[in-house]
Amino acid sequence: MGVWGLVRFFRYWTPVWLPVLLLAQVCFLGLKPALAERDRLEGEEAVVEARYQDAESDFESLDAQFIAWQDPVYQERQRRLRRKNRGSRAEY
Repeated sequence: MGVWGLVRFFRYWTPVWLPVLLLAQVCFLGLKPALAERDRLEGEEAVVEARYQDAESDFESLDAQFIAWQDPVYQERQRRLRRKNRGSRAEY
C-alpha cells in the first residue's frame, strides 16, 4: 500500500471523515462560545426580570391614572380638592 493506496483510501472514506471533522469543529469550537453566551445571559436574566417588573408596575400605575382621569366623578373630586387646597393656602 503505497502513496496511491493511501490517497485512494482517504478519497474513499471522504464522505465519512469530512462530516466527522465538521461536527468536531462545531462541537469543540462552536459549542464553547455558545455555552459561554448562555451562561452570560443566565446571569443577566435577574437584571432584566427586575427591570421588567419595575416597568410593569409603572405601567399599571399610569394606566390606572389614565382610566381614573376618564371618569367624570374623579375629575370633579380632583377639581374640588384643588379648589379647597387653594383656599386653605390663602389662610396661612
